[in-house]
Amino acid sequence: MFFINFNTQREGPVVLEVPAATGAGLFGTVVDAWQVPLIDLGPSGEDQGKGGKFLLLPPDFKGEVPPGYFPVRSQTYNGFAGFRAIAKTEGADDVAKALALIKQVRIYPLLKAASPPKQRYVAFMARFTTVSCASTRAFL
Repeated sequence: MFFINFNTQREGPVVLEVPAATGAGLFGTVVDAWQVPLIDLGPSGEDQGKGGKFLLLPPDFKGEVPPGYFPVRSQTYNGFAGFRAIAKTEGADDVAKALALIKQVRIYPLLKAASPPKQRYVAFMARFTTVSCASTRAFL
């Protein structure tokens, strides 16, 4: 799993780019500061696993949502998104595909959409393990 925190108070709406879930499963949820679910991402989410650009909007947003974005309205300025990438198998190629999906997730202010900043990954665990109590995978 990995998490992304966001704040819409400083620079306004924030773009969350999510790739299409190809080669591995990619599931996520965006919540506000009170952990109220705002939108699900992935096969059962708004994007139906096809990915897309989600526009995280501050509570006082009055403008028009540009075309091509899934609007996500929040009652708080802060929030976070939690994601889980699930490899088809524990094989190196499948794990690499799952990690590649994670590396494609981007977040930046809408003000910088014409020239998004380079994405940085501060801490990134690149290994999966099988959790013994369930047949799911989690980062070490």
